[in-house]
Amino acid sequence: MDIGSKIKNARTECRMTQEQVAEALGVTRQTMSNWENGKSFPDIASVVKMSDLYHVSLDDLLKEDQMAMSDYVGYLKESSDVVKSKEKSAKLTVIVAYLLIWIGTVILYWGAFSWDPTDVLGFEAAFEYMILPIVVLVIAYQIGRNNFWGKGKWFLIPLFGVSLMVLQGLTVGIDICVARKEFDGIYFFNPVLFAFGAIAALLGMMCGFLRYLFKEKSSETK
Repeated sequence: MDIGSKIKNARTECRMTQEQVAEALGVTRQTMSNWENGKSFPDIASVVKMSDLYHVSLDDLLKEDQMAMSDYVGYLKESSDVVKSKEKSAKLTVIVAYLLIWIGTVILYWGAFSWDPTDVLGFEAAFEYMILPIVVLVIAYQIGRNNFWGKGKWFLIPLFGVSLMVLQGLTVGIDICVARKEFDGIYFFNPVLFAFGAIAALLGMMCGFLRYLFKEKSSETK
């Protein structure tokens, strides 16, 4: 019997749900499901916690007929490290992708636009109110779909709105203030642009998270 089957049997014998165990371990229910289905492996700290939670010795929980307990623990740790590494890489990719697009937009403005009513209006319409909100929507969807950062992901929503305001301030805002020789705060603290970014992030994250929950429900019924 593999480790997934053993921890599942131990849980059911204790009459506990995956949600209850996940909360006790500080992981998601999807993570618990993956462990029990053999799609991934728990780290050593989680195995120890499950041993206490299920009132089962580590020897009974981990020992296999053909593999010593110490070897199996090492195998689990190695597998868990790989999973964690991939998740960290995915999170980093999402962050870097958005930052590169954001920085690229600023560079593009100063390289291709200048203080001209037509240029400013065109940039605002194309990038600040269309392209960047769509990028935010896609990035937020990926965050929600993978449930990156757990509950903390929802705190990213206002940050996306702020990022669009800062973008406008570093491009159109500075350009207009220099051209007019006066400060216009609306280009640095634009509530409408903040709303565009925040709403795009909220919609994307909610859609992604709903898909994540659907996948969880599907794996639960298997």
